[in-house]
Formats: sequence, structure tokens, C-alpha cells
Amino acid sequence: MKAYHYLIAALVAVLDLISKWWIVRHLELHDPVVVIPGFFNLTLVRNSGVAFGMFQDSSSPYKPLILSCIALAALLTIVFYANKLESGQAGLRLILSVVMGGILGNFIDRLYNGSVVDFLELYWRGFHWPTFNLADSAISIGILLLILDSLRPQCSPAE
Repeated sequence: MKAYHYLIAALVAVLDLISKWWIVRHLELHDPVVVIPGFFNLTLVRNSGVAFGMFQDSSSPYKPLILSCIALAALLTIVFYANKLESGQAGLRLILSVVMGGILGNFIDRLYNGSVVDFLELYWRGFHWPTFNLADSAISIGILLLILDSLRPQCSPAE
């Protein structure tokens, strides 16, 4: 990976952390602010679990350590994998940079606060998507792009 890939990851993490800082300063816990009625609220919640509230109810004293170790392992795996990619796979490196930034944003938040700030709440009639944040969005979009990239027909080099 080149230096700008790490800068992209850092930018994603910083934007995530700034958005969380702003939300914590301006919203009350669990008090929604309607942005688009019937569809989108800003609602401050604390998530001690992982994406979409998974493992939120676990009371293990080791949960923060385990989740932090998983995040670090994911970051190291991405860096290792990205450095093994061929030079023509710049788009894939860019996607991995965005995913790294999301992981890093949530990791830093969990490290300093013991939980992750979530605040983006989407819903439609009876359906309610779990509250999430910008880091979760970067990770989810990045993984979706990785899946789409893996489904794309690979061109073989001309011989």
C-alpha cells in the first residue's frame, strides 16, 4: 500500500470520529431528532457490541479486549493482503483503505469510550434497521464493493 492509502483510511476514521464527537455534543442519549419523517432520524446510542448491535448483550469482562483484538487482526490482515496485490489493482487497494478507515474509527472510539457511538437510524413502517455510524457505513460499502469486485470477470493478461 502506498502512503495515500493510509491517508484515505485516516481521513475516513477522522470523519467518523468528528461526526461522533458532534453527535455526542448535540444530542441526548436515545432522544431522536427527525431528519426525514418516517424514514431517517439522528439518534445517539452507545453500542458495546459490534456492527448492528451484535454481542451488545454479552456481559463478558473480556468483550472490549476481544473486540479490540479482532479489529487489530482485521487491520493487519487488510494491510498484509493489500501489500500482496498486483500493481494493477489500485481500485481494490482504495476499497480496502475505506474499510480500514471504518475499522480504525470504531476501534479508536471503543478504545477511548469502551463503546461505539451510533447515530444513523433508518426505518420504514414496521422495519427498523439497527442504528449505525459512518465507520459502519464505510465498512459495509467497502465489503459490498469487495464482493462485487470478486464477482467481476477477471481479464487474463495477453500472452
